Amino acid sequence: MEYQFRLNPFDGRHQIQMEYGFEAMGRFIEDELGTDKTKISTLIARLQQGRDLRFEGHEWALVVEQGELSVLHHRLDHNEVDLDPDLALDDADASSHCGLEDGLLLLRAWLDFVAPL
Repeated sequence: MEYQFRLNPFDGRHQIQMEYGFEAMGRFIEDELGTDKTKISTLIARLQQGRDLRFEGHEWALVVEQGELSVLHHRLDHNEVDLDPDLALDDADASSHCGLEDGLLLLRAWLDFVAPL
């Protein structure tokens, strides 16, 4: 999993660019964790316990099951029965999956980026 962190020169926001297939992971980090060092550190500590867990954010959920970390947008939980059958939602950017250790490495790197020593 490749990623790049940057500081937006126009608004000062910390941003993450993820490789294809992992965009949802970057969106989860930016939208749900941002630069909140306490929230990031708490999530890392919970993940290090190695147990299954679910972290619910405003728009995203992070789920750990059997050592696999998944990030899912809440829109995936919506019932799509009412949609026109000719229309299809592209959910490729609404979920990402990786191993727990890779997810921890990413979160630790993000914490180092937003809260340098």
